[in-house]
Amino acid sequence: MASYNNTGSLPLELGKFPQVVLEWCQGEQHAVRVRDVVVYEFSMGDVEDPDLYAVHPILDWEHSKPGQWILATAVETLFWHRVHNIVDFGYRYQIVARLREPDEVFWRLKFGIEGK
Repeated sequence: MASYNNTGSLPLELGKFPQVVLEWCQGEQHAVRVRDVVVYEFSMGDVEDPDLYAVHPILDWEHSKPGQWILATAVETLFWHRVHNIVDFGYRYQIVARLREPDEVFWRLKFGIEGK
């Protein structure tokens, strides 16, 4: 299983401006935009230990084609958010990847519908 950075139950900041990072390309330095993208999202009912029960859907996603592509392409380790779902008294998990701008465009075009 890949390593994840648990950010606890903080909600994902939508509308956040993309970060600009420096990247080396054939000895030259240039700026590349990097953005946090929700690559997988799932809901879970009210259980005693939600993180323990979340392992199975995360592992299934990791072994899928979109999951393998994200694990190979992400700039940093993936992280996840867990928020309370007040509609059904459960939890909603979001796996977030930090992607370069061209990789994000490719992700949205190829896996956008299938990745959610």
